[in-house]
Amino acid sequence: MPGCVAGGYVETPLGRVRAEGIADGADVQVLVRPEGVRLGSGGTNGSGVPAKTATVVAARMLGRASLVHMSVDSPTGPLHLHARVPGRFLPRDTANLSVTLDPEQTFVFPV
Repeated sequence: MPGCVAGGYVETPLGRVRAEGIADGADVQVLVRPEGVRLGSGGTNGSGVPAKTATVVAARMLGRASLVHMSVDSPTGPLHLHARVPGRFLPRDTANLSVTLDPEQTFVFPV
């Protein structure tokens, strides 16, 4: 996800992400590992940012984990994302889930 650092954070469609060591005004790319997309029923991320709502597009078993494809509204249009969830987790298509990011699995890189 592209973004710009302001006050040590980057605003993304999934909430605010800490951008340590990157100057304000810098253009960045935010990358999140599929294991870093947390699904649930509300809550906040590590920075206290409320969960966003995502719509399930598809869910598949991968063996020891499930891969959930979702869509989240963003200012530039729908954002497609994947979440890798341990065990069997197969929500129905079109289900709404809350989404937060694990700060330990979210990375900000200068462009």
